[in-house]
Parts: sequence; structure tokens; C-alpha cells
Amino acid sequence: MKFLFVSFSCLMFALVMTSANADETISEKVSSTGKSASRSMKKGAHRIQEAACIKSDAGCAAEKVKNRAVEAKDSVVDGAEDLGNKVD
Repeated sequence: MKFLFVSFSCLMFALVMTSANADETISEKVSSTGKSASRSMKKGAHRIQEAACIKSDAGCAAEKVKNRAVEAKDSVVDGAEDLGNKVD
């Protein structure tokens, strides 16, 4: 009986500590995952667009730089929102 009580107490303690240290809510995690998937899809579309580029070398390079800037901006904005969710 003592073993059962100790086991149950340890389990409850672990569950309480896990839930007390949660950084984000479920909805925030889902939103973060959705944004990550969206960024990945956009990145893939950019790579396909760059591979199919028929402009001059300078035109393709400019398009590539523009795509990287958009991807970097999206990453920074999403990272800042994720950090804000973790701080809250």
C-alpha cells in the first residue's frame, strides 16, 4: 500500500510540475506550427520560382534577393510573436 501511495504521489507531482512550466498555450502552439508551415510553403514556392527563372542573370539574382528578404522578414516577425507568447 505504501508503494502505491508513493507512486501515485510521484506521478501527481510530475504532472503538476509539467503543467506549471508550460511556456505556451495550446492555441499559441497551434498558431506557431501553422505559421511555420506557411513559411515552409512560401519558401518552397520561392525555390520553384527561382529555378524556373528565365530572366537575365541580374534579374534572377534580384528576384532571389527579394525572396530571401521576404523569408527573413517573415521569420523575424514570427519569432518575435513566439517570444512574446513565451514571455506572457
